[in-house]
Amino acid sequence: MLLTVTEADADHANLPAVSLAQSWSDTLNRSFRQALRERQPAYLRWAWTRAALFLLVGLIVYGLARFLAGRLGHRLGIPFQILLA
Repeated sequence: MLLTVTEADADHANLPAVSLAQSWSDTLNRSFRQALRERQPAYLRWAWTRAALFLLVGLIVYGLARFLAGRLGHRLGIPFQILLA
């Protein structure tokens, strides 16, 4: 990849051009390594597993909330639909 750091860039960042270029280079290299890592099969499996776990936890919390709202509504004589509105 080719990237040019101009004096205007350096002035805007209030840094010497060489320092700014090194900073950009480090940032780009870090981003490229992360992008490659996130496209590996192991990372994708981890990401899908994590997403499925969050979905499962969300469904459990939702079901528990509905159950408790129904029980509370029954005890207080409040229709179930009003509690969930």
